[in-house]
Amino acid sequence: MIEKKFISPTGPIPEIASKWFVDTFAEKLTQTPVSFSDILVLVPTRAAAKNLRDAILSECFAREVYGVCELNIKTLEDELAEYQKQTNTITATEARATWISTFDAINLNNLTGLFPYTTPSRNDHFHLAKELEFLQNTLAENLESIASTSDKLFDSPDAQRWQDLKSLEITFEEKVNQSGKLTRLQSLIEAIEHSTKLSKCKHVAVVGNPDASPLLKRYLKYLNPDETRISIVIFSDRKDVFDIYGTPITEMYSEAELEINDSEINIYANVKKQAQAIANLAQAYADKVYDTIAISCDQKKSIDIFKDELAKKDINAISLEAESLEKTEVFDLISNLFSYCQFPNFRNFLNLVHNPIYLKKLEKISNHTADEILANLDFIAQESICADVSQANSTLYARLNARDFQTDRMRKELLQVKYIYSIFEFAQQCSKIESNASNILDFISDILPDDLEDNNKLVHSVLCECVENICDAENFAQIKFNRDEIFSIIIDYIRSTTTKIELEDKRIPLQDWMEIFWSPKPHLLLCDMNDGIVPLANSDGLFLNDSIRKKLGMRHQALRQARDAYMLETLKLSRRVGGAITICVPKQNISADPLMPSRILFQAHNLPKRTQLLFQEPEISDVQQHYTPEWNLDVPTLKYEKNYYSATHLNKYMKSPWEFYLQYVLSMKIVNSLNEEMDAMQFGTIFHKTMYRFAMSEIKDSTDENEILDFLLKEFEAIERDTFGISPRAQVRIQLENLKNRILSCAKVQAEHRANGWRIKCAEKSFKIDLCDRTFIGTFDRIDVNEKTNLHLVLDYKTYDIFHPGITKEKHLHITRNETRWMDLQLPLYVCAANKIFETNDVTCGYFIAPKNTKSTSIDIWKDVAEYQESAIEKMKEIISDIEAGKFELSEANQCADYESIFNMNFDSLKEVLKFKK
Repeated sequence: MIEKKFISPTGPIPEIASKWFVDTFAEKLTQTPVSFSDILVLVPTRAAAKNLRDAILSECFAREVYGVCELNIKTLEDELAEYQKQTNTITATEARATWISTFDAINLNNLTGLFPYTTPSRNDHFHLAKELEFLQNTLAENLESIASTSDKLFDSPDAQRWQDLKSLEITFEEKVNQSGKLTRLQSLIEAIEHSTKLSKCKHVAVVGNPDASPLLKRYLKYLNPDETRISIVIFSDRKDVFDIYGTPITEMYSEAELEINDSEINIYANVKKQAQAIANLAQAYADKVYDTIAISCDQKKSIDIFKDELAKKDINAISLEAESLEKTEVFDLISNLFSYCQFPNFRNFLNLVHNPIYLKKLEKISNHTADEILANLDFIAQESICADVSQANSTLYARLNARDFQTDRMRKELLQVKYIYSIFEFAQQCSKIESNASNILDFISDILPDDLEDNNKLVHSVLCECVENICDAENFAQIKFNRDEIFSIIIDYIRSTTTKIELEDKRIPLQDWMEIFWSPKPHLLLCDMNDGIVPLANSDGLFLNDSIRKKLGMRHQALRQARDAYMLETLKLSRRVGGAITICVPKQNISADPLMPSRILFQAHNLPKRTQLLFQEPEISDVQQHYTPEWNLDVPTLKYEKNYYSATHLNKYMKSPWEFYLQYVLSMKIVNSLNEEMDAMQFGTIFHKTMYRFAMSEIKDSTDENEILDFLLKEFEAIERDTFGISPRAQVRIQLENLKNRILSCAKVQAEHRANGWRIKCAEKSFKIDLCDRTFIGTFDRIDVNEKTNLHLVLDYKTYDIFHPGITKEKHLHITRNETRWMDLQLPLYVCAANKIFETNDVTCGYFIAPKNTKSTSIDIWKDVAEYQESAIEKMKEIISDIEAGKFELSEANQCADYESIFNMNFDSLKEVLKFKK
């Protein structure tokens, strides 16, 4: 009998699952040593098995239990694999060969449902065999055969097609069984029967598997209910939305509203921007990063981008998958050799030549260095524009044997490259390798050096093993693979072989969606939340589709959506206390192809707002913009000619010397004539104008909030009318309403400020003083004087969206344990100017801020600004020195942001293009 156990997801899954396990089998803790030998825990992934095992051991340790043995936690696939090893199952290569022999044994012309127009030729058999092998394996995972599927689809429009497939499979199985071997489906069924009969487990717990496969259901069904207790452990408080196997009911979860906040969702222009943001977030955790965050990354091609961006922040990230052998020189040699054999054109020949191993072989053949070979081949490619090696060889021969040889302008060059004959000859041998696996192995082995190391040596070993399998498969099925088929099998075989990765103690694993569910870390970064990834799109091949999957009870899109919706909800609930989730949605992949947001993110009560968020305009993508330029942009050595400096100049240089050069040396301006709303400068200007009129009015000393409010409203409306007329655009009207509310919120703050003794001394006062032996100019937004202390206050108006105490200092200085870095010099230098102008040392500064939340409008005073005066002056001297030395080169990636759209390049490309004249 199957019993369901519900656990409230009050913490990370391994943590709460381990508590359930130890509580459930508490009687075992009294044994010495503690043994769980009669308990089998089945989990969906190997990562889940590892994390749960670690959590159980930690829980035992916390209960002062130190010796634990025979803790059986595994996936069902691993459980069955132990029994499958004992069966004589057909290999993938043997299956492919058997399918090809099946095509030879059957009159394919009779299969009109499968081949209504043209019967496939021998050249098509290998690819058709691949499709049928994929179909068989997919169905086998659901304990279905092609024959059983055909019987279930007897009334479908494709019934005849499936009948033809059934005929093929019957012949295929006869051939396999006659040899004494089993198909994969037969092997799985036999493994289930044997494992359940021989099982000594008294308790089987299926923990946290929200997607019970037919394989798992069959396994549980075969267990003896009198001898084995079965528990389905589900992490949820909702007991009415799961079937008996713990799978979420599709209709309930594929349409349910998920309690995901918009603030937890982040949209990025592309995968790289996403990875950069993740790296910045990870860096903020400093030394705690490895104990705090876990990252899911489901776009396999983007894993290297995450690794690189995190490495820039000195954070070690690894993939939980074993390392692929594709990134080896031997695999590259085999892959390029295959391409050249298929299409022996000159481009593929050059790709082959650039392989380091092949190039070393050419050095021995030609007795020339690699640099000479590459340079001379480039010369031939440029001069002859040859289609293939044969044509290049003929052209070289004709040129060297021309009657008018003495007048040939390339005489000297051609004589120097005569040795290329030997290279061309060897290349032609490569393109004519015999269609024999052993010969291909011998040919490749002859190219390889004797001193192969590490993974390259492993690839050669795998190659030998694969060739042996190919020869066995040919003998098994009594067929012969052709050359292209042999190469395809070899390449697939090497790709499927991985190596163990070295795991450092401090690492962040880049996991997939199913693995992250079992992470013990408090902060989960759910990246690549795109449709087709979460939920994962079906891999259907030629013969399956979602409709057929539903009819057969296989995994289909609605089922996957329900599963993933449940998982996301559970992850959110499990991080309610002491944790967090961050959902990341890139809008482009690494190839700049568009991506759609995951459909489960649309399961929200605020659907219009959520849709607007998910489809908001992303940042300008720099994917596909980086390239090696074919031209340079010569930057003239012009100097900054003005005889004065301002805080705006200095701040611009700190942000970007390059943009300072464009704006203040070349006088470049960005003009957007298509603006349909106010930009930040226009927004601030209206605020400044309104506050200036108040500062110059007769009521500037008022402490009456209502009086100030009436004045500000009247002046704002006058400025609005003067600036935009009586009927501004809709977008502008919305902005003006927002700005009006901000300005009116200043009335109360101003009244309280005056009541505290602050009187307006002057507003919009321009100045020019000597500072650092240079003329320094500026304009005070406003200066107040305290009547009680005579302290002067330099105020600057700001319309930042958010206010918090200390923001003035924070905007000027970035202070960490290791450094103090200036980001803005304005107010400290303005304090210096005010000290000189008003002949006093009692000057401080601050921001008068009107944020979006009008309740937080406030005046923020930087009380200890005097302590940083000397540092600000030194920074000013440093900047002036660099400007006058003409140092305007790009140095950091954010230093071309304002002009990025003009140059249409990212930082890396622009840095390569710019050439400053010395």
